[in-house]
Formats: sequence, structure tokens, C-alpha cells
Amino acid sequence: MVATFCFSYAINKLGARNASLLGSISPAITAFLAVPIFGESLSLFIIGGIGMTIVGVILSNRC
Repeated sequence: MVATFCFSYAINKLGARNASLLGSISPAITAFLAVPIFGESLSLFIIGGIGMTIVGVILSNRC
């Protein structure tokens, strides 16, 4: 419930397009933050997947 209210607040303040953009990139941000906080390691496949996701989000928002 908290996540739903927070997302609704974000849409209200940022607009649907920007809130969607941040929502799509949040798994990548979480993965990169897990490295210094929890000492996780990212494999080349994970970094490549994050890169492809970010490129896809950028390309889809250019229209």
C-alpha cells in the first residue's frame, strides 16, 4: 500500500512520463547501490542487462 501511495504521489508531482522513467530504471539503481552497501558483485551479464534496459528506456521515451 505504501508503494502505491508513493507512486501516485510521484506521478502527481513529476508527471506520468518522468515517474514511469524512474520506475523503469529503479532496478538498475538498486543493483548499483547494492555494491557499496551490501558488498554485492555484479557480473558482466548483469551490467550488460542493466545497460540494455537503460538504453531501451531512453529510446522508448524519445517518442
